[in-house]
Amino acid sequence: LEEHRINANKKNSPFVGIWVDDEKIAAIGIRLSRWVSMHGFAINVNTDLSYFDGIIPCGIFDYGVTSMEKITNNKFNLRILAEKIASLFVRKLKDTDIS
Repeated sequence: LEEHRINANKKNSPFVGIWVDDEKIAAIGIRLSRWVSMHGFAINVNTDLSYFDGIIPCGIFDYGVTSMEKITNNKFNLRILAEKIASLFVRKLKDTDIS
């Protein structure tokens, strides 16, 4: 997000995720089932935000959602963005000492 000049941050607990001011742009999650952990994240890139009109995203009543497209007024190529994110993950994992 920073690379695209989007000033995003974490909010204080209990609001998990990544926020731009008072609008959520990315979600993260963890699930445990039968001794197996699963985790993931989602970023609103070119998301049609009208899909959120009929629900309360993440059970949070007081705040809204946004997308990279809405903030920058640019449409993003999802393949290129996914490749950049994958590259960042690899680089971060290489820099992490897990010993």
